[in-house]
Amino acid sequence: MIRRGVVACVVLLAVLSASVNGAHAQYKPELIGVWSGALEHGARVVPTDPTPTYYSALDPKQTVTMTIIGQDDRSFHGIMGNNDEREYIVGVVRADGKTLLMSDDDGYLSATMLTPTTMEYCVQVAQGDHMVAACGVLEKQ
Repeated sequence: MIRRGVVACVVLLAVLSASVNGAHAQYKPELIGVWSGALEHGARVVPTDPTPTYYSALDPKQTVTMTIIGQDDRSFHGIMGNNDEREYIVGVVRADGKTLLMSDDDGYLSATMLTPTTMEYCVQVAQGDHMVAACGVLEKQ
């Protein structure tokens, strides 16, 4: 009887250990590749026009392309931009496996993974008379 109890305890500990270790395993999205989409929500003020412009009113929409060149575990780097301008970015995937934090020369970028091939991307820029806060959905090509 004692022997069965010991065996049961060992099995229970093994199951609990696997559950705890599984809880610490984190999903890391595969980011390498080209992601593109349009900024659809938010506003901007630029030096040539101090009146706020809403991204939903822009025609054509401002497209964004993010090319992730390298990824090491949760860290990554690449190039981000549109038809007019491209900048080098560095970033990290937060422990939740869904939130991406990035930076470039102009400001801070973030994204939330919606699916393995879709993310909501957001940008914030505050440089004197150039301000942007906008979001849009990017899809992996």
